[in-house]
Amino acid sequence: MRMQVLGNVQSTAQVHPEKLTKAMMAAAESRGATVRIGSVQSVVTDNSPEAKVTGVQVDGHVLPADAVVLALGPWTNTLASSLQLPHISGQLGHSIVLKPPPSSSDAIPADCLFLSWQSKSGKVSEPEIFPRADGTVWCCGENSIVIPPEDPLQVTPLCNASAAIQEVTDTLSSHLASAEVLQQQACIRPLSPDGSPIIGQHPHVAGAYIATGHSCWGILNGPATGKALAELICFGESQCVDLAPYNPARLICKSKTAGHREQVRNYERTHLADLEPMS
Repeated sequence: MRMQVLGNVQSTAQVHPEKLTKAMMAAAESRGATVRIGSVQSVVTDNSPEAKVTGVQVDGHVLPADAVVLALGPWTNTLASSLQLPHISGQLGHSIVLKPPPSSSDAIPADCLFLSWQSKSGKVSEPEIFPRADGTVWCCGENSIVIPPEDPLQVTPLCNASAAIQEVTDTLSSHLASAEVLQQQACIRPLSPDGSPIIGQHPHVAGAYIATGHSCWGILNGPATGKALAELICFGESQCVDLAPYNPARLICKSKTAGHREQVRNYERTHLADLEPMS
């Protein structure tokens, strides 16, 4: 067995995705933003030769806007045809939350583990284990490519995925083997055709901005992506991040070379080989 240290308390930190998201939304509202929950049906543009965003249709009503950021993750495809957006694949990731018994609180260190694991059946995976400050342990693994359901609330774990993660935790630690399972959950991560995030202004629709394709690094890179897009919208360019490598034009422009198209096709063939619908 080979072990490598990736970081320490000076170079790494952990955030709770739900708590971080809600805190950022609350901070935005405290500064005058309005959070509206609804189903986005389309981005509305004018009829000029060079299309320009004029609003967003949400639940049948048009909200006027001169700038729209499409941060829809794997649901970007719902607007793909009208805006010529690249196909975004969905990677279904599973996780469980464990609560070790009180007697184990001092026995589990605050170290995150990134593993290469071979199960009893011979399947190789890369599970991750994150002890949290509240005494729980978040464990993830068992990824597969799926077609996202229309409603994000319909995303559920696949059969036996949680048990496969528990096989890992039970084998690694007797303290985790005796832990209570608080949650069994799943999420869908967005994958771009070439594997890199898509961040920036739409090359053919003024006022339309895209932020997707971050894969499993959305929580890590989301805040920087938001700041970079805010600067791009307000000042005409990002001042905190060089967005050139993530320009949507690389995947949307019509003048793609045959070599680039073949590169995208090869990536999709590799990553979409086990494509399956959510049941």
